[in-house]
Amino acid sequence: SGIRVHEIEKMMKDAGVKAVKTDLAIYRKAGITELPLGANESLQGILKQGIDSTNGLFENLTQTTAENATMQYINMLDKSWL
Repeated sequence: SGIRVHEIEKMMKDAGVKAVKTDLAIYRKAGITELPLGANESLQGILKQGIDSTNGLFENLTQTTAENATMQYINMLDKSWL
């Protein structure tokens, strides 16, 4: 599909930051303070695993049917969450 690794990394990092920001409101209400994403080694490790495990999923994404593309996207999100 022509998507380069750094573009995938940027998309995954942006999605990770957005997810963390969404969750922070919940954490703050519970009195939990957070580290910035870049300073949190655990979150960085999870993000790196997600990037590594999803790079191959983007190779053929544009050559699939819409249904298959949707399933690949869902699987990618599942893998990146783990």
